Amino acid sequence: MARVLFWQALDAGGAIAPRRIARMGGSDRHVLQAAGTGQPLAGIAGRAGGKEGERVEIARIGIAEIEYGAAVQRGDPLTADADGKAVPIDGAGMFQAVVAGKAADTDIAVAGILRSDALVGVSTTDGTAVANPSIHADGQIRSTGTTQNKQLIVTWRRRIHVVGIAEVDGIAGDIGEALIAPGVY
Repeated sequence: MARVLFWQALDAGGAIAPRRIARMGGSDRHVLQAAGTGQPLAGIAGRAGGKEGERVEIARIGIAEIEYGAAVQRGDPLTADADGKAVPIDGAGMFQAVVAGKAADTDIAVAGILRSDALVGVSTTDGTAVANPSIHADGQIRSTGTTQNKQLIVTWRRRIHVVGIAEVDGIAGDIGEALIAPGVY
């Protein structure tokens, strides 16, 4: 059963549908309907939603009703789809590349990896874990162990903004419930 402990009335910078995820707007005390995983999330719009320029009630603390945009299982961390509906993060934002290894403490180029990403793992193609890998800079990783003359499998993920955790199972279109806990996963 939904039980919101704190509602905050904020200015809608655009239309926000009922029970959809809201993201931080371009200025203080403004929110917009979320449209994907890369935006800081503010909470969940109430049953009335809101039109541009209106005040909209945003659930910030507690358990709130939320519209699912995909199949969701209880316990799934939730983020926003392109329509602001709740979807599980699953493999969202996961990337993998095969690159040539180098000597220890040498930068290894990995196209597409960002300093802000989370390194999931680095191993050789035979499955051996690489010692102490880290993202050194945009487009580069570094390891304390030598990987010279080896192919490396580098797996990383983008940091994904979540609005909270699913409290009940459901499918796309269901009104479920989520424990509100905005953050980065």
